[in-house]
Amino acid sequence: MLKWKGLSAAALVWVLAGCASSGTNFEAINLPQFEPGSTTTAEATALLGAPPVQTLMLPDGGTNMVWRYITSSGFTGETTIKEASLIFNSQGRFVRVFQLVNIPLSDANRQRLQPVSAVTQ
Repeated sequence: MLKWKGLSAAALVWVLAGCASSGTNFEAINLPQFEPGSTTTAEATALLGAPPVQTLMLPDGGTNMVWRYITSSGFTGETTIKEASLIFNSQGRFVRVFQLVNIPLSDANRQRLQPVSAVTQ
């Protein structure tokens, strides 16, 4: 019995040592619930289930808030990044998606949340 406990502990240490993560995983699936001009920073944090990992002040008084989660496996060498960079105005209301990494959106939601005219300006 003691031998199995030792093997189980060693296996657990081996598994945990092979994985790493940075940031807090967030619920990107809730991005379609965001409403431009309406969703607040507090509501965004609640919908995504985690605080942003970075907030950048913009010249117009708005903010670019970034949610990022990175995982890496020491066994496969695979690194996965999930990121949502969102623009909020000076009143703390959602304006648009600035950038998404590894977050799928339907075409309709992409057009609504990341309008082409805003991206090219």
